[in-house]
Amino acid sequence: MNRAGNHASRRDVLVGSVGLLCAGASVLATGEKDVDALPRGALKNAFPHVLGEWRAVPAGNVVLPPQSKLSDQLYNDVMVRGYENGDAMVVLLLAYGAVQNKSMQMHRPEGCYPASGFGILSSQVVQLPLADGHDINAKFLVTESNVRKEQVLYWSRVGNHFPTSLLSQRWAVLQESLAGRSPDGILVRTSTIANRPQAALPLLRSFADAMIAHAPTTARRLLTGRT
Repeated sequence: MNRAGNHASRRDVLVGSVGLLCAGASVLATGEKDVDALPRGALKNAFPHVLGEWRAVPAGNVVLPPQSKLSDQLYNDVMVRGYENGDAMVVLLLAYGAVQNKSMQMHRPEGCYPASGFGILSSQVVQLPLADGHDINAKFLVTESNVRKEQVLYWSRVGNHFPTSLLSQRWAVLQESLAGRSPDGILVRTSTIANRPQAALPLLRSFADAMIAHAPTTARRLLTGRT
């Protein structure tokens, strides 16, 4: 990719992305907490600026929802950061919640992208293997607005569950509650602007692998629920 094209892609991804902050937490106020709520600003310190061949770059003017009392209740901490490997750009969104209120449910990209003017052209469940032999159930979305296509790979974690739909998310929360636990939750979302999903999915998988592999133990637990 030439430098002019790279700069254009960076501008489109970092400045033009909408609907990035589509996340909350889904928990019940019963039982003991496995993970203490993160203070605001903790995510940016927990995740390194170098993830293998990926280097952090300024996120620019990413569009975010306005601050409100509701958003303060939903989000304990949010991080948006760009990463570049010399040929491609990925935007990482992390949104962590440990809200002690059963009425608060995680907002999923399938709802946020259409609300931001994107159509979802396709959606599929994909597995991301972990070093311990477990898999993360993730979703790959191909979205399109009237100006661009944005490819999205994301997963949501509730405790040690990785729900891929609103229904399975609610079931995960119920299971944790019945077990006497009050789970934390995180949305891990990666995205890139690309016209070809066949090329974007391996790219986003590669970034997710690097992120999990190079994250410190405490940060890896936030991503995968496992130490």
